[in-house]
Amino acid sequence: MAADLGSGIRQLIAQVELQGRAGGYATAEADLQQLRSMLQAWEAYRAKQAKQCVEAFGAAVQHDAPILNPAGDPAFSRYLAQALLDCEKDPRVDALAVASGLAFFCLSDPRAIKLTDVKAGRKLDALADKHAESWQVNKATWRQLRSDRQMALKALTKAIQAGGPCGLHYTRARVLSNLKRLELAAADHAKFLELAPPDHRSVPDSHYALALDLLMQDGPNVDVAAARQHYEAGQRAEAAVAPWVGYEPSEAKMFARMMLDAPAFRGT
Repeated sequence: MAADLGSGIRQLIAQVELQGRAGGYATAEADLQQLRSMLQAWEAYRAKQAKQCVEAFGAAVQHDAPILNPAGDPAFSRYLAQALLDCEKDPRVDALAVASGLAFFCLSDPRAIKLTDVKAGRKLDALADKHAESWQVNKATWRQLRSDRQMALKALTKAIQAGGPCGLHYTRARVLSNLKRLELAAADHAKFLELAPPDHRSVPDSHYALALDLLMQDGPNVDVAAARQHYEAGQRAEAAVAPWVGYEPSEAKMFARMMLDAPAFRGT
């Protein structure tokens, strides 16, 4: 086990360099770029260089959720979130990096969701402590959740418009699904699957999410055959995912399987 996040990133870089070349994985180079950017962010954090930390982290998460989550080091995660807040309106900092970083925190860390409501200089961990109990008990009301997802949607759309890579379409599709905007979510999943290489780690779950969204449509709009095709495509895609990712299916796979096995859909 790595002594710290930086050591863990270095170990993964060595693994990708070895297995990526040997296995001919299309995503190897993109994953190496992500990991190297994450390592730069970590080193900038250690040197307390906020601008460099934000830009390197933004470059890492433009592709997709990071292979190694910064939340594994809480101090690093808090520093990143505060640095993103401080750099949000700084014209010297790359706008795509800030948008991508904000979107990541909106989706992954409920303690950091209200970034835009926090005054500059306020410590993020103090905010987390203040709301910790309500997050654990309630996970926020639907109104709060909708507001948080809207913030993520805005940041993701800005990142996509700025020329971000295909993984952003997958992430935005997840947000749209949570907002019950299923047709728009399906369009983003389709765009992602059109652009992504076959061994991209989000391809299986994109198929499973599409299957689930199709099954959740209103009555006559449910296309069980298409949902089943996407579910089976997701199963095939799992075998193509690179070994260093440690692929674990999302809840979409489980729920889609449950619905496809339900009496109402079985045999259709």
